[in-house]
Amino acid sequence: MKLASVKPLTMCYPLMAEVAGMEKSEQVLPYYRQCFVCGEPRLGRLGVRFKVVDGTVRATFTPTEKHVGFPGIVHGGIITALLDEAMVWAAYAATGQFALSGEITVRFLKPLPPRTSR
Repeated sequence: MKLASVKPLTMCYPLMAEVAGMEKSEQVLPYYRQCFVCGEPRLGRLGVRFKVVDGTVRATFTPTEKHVGFPGIVHGGIITALLDEAMVWAAYAATGQFALSGEITVRFLKPLPPRTSR
């Protein structure tokens, strides 16, 4: 589905999702300043920046204590939002089209403590 109302976004600068057919190079992906995940940190957003490196969408995010839902455990909604955003950028990088999740189900294997970066 094409989103006719989507306008070019402001350009910016490892979550990983494979992107089939991408060139072996680094491409900085755009961001939307109001987005909860990739938006401006000064606006209370997470400020995660995505790029494509060697055909893989990558971003780094280190959660802090302000991202916990229970003492010592990062809120599952934060983790799911990061996963959802990575999937959107993988679709964009592969096709040039934005996609939206109609449904997302996540099964967590173990708790993620704050100050963990993968």
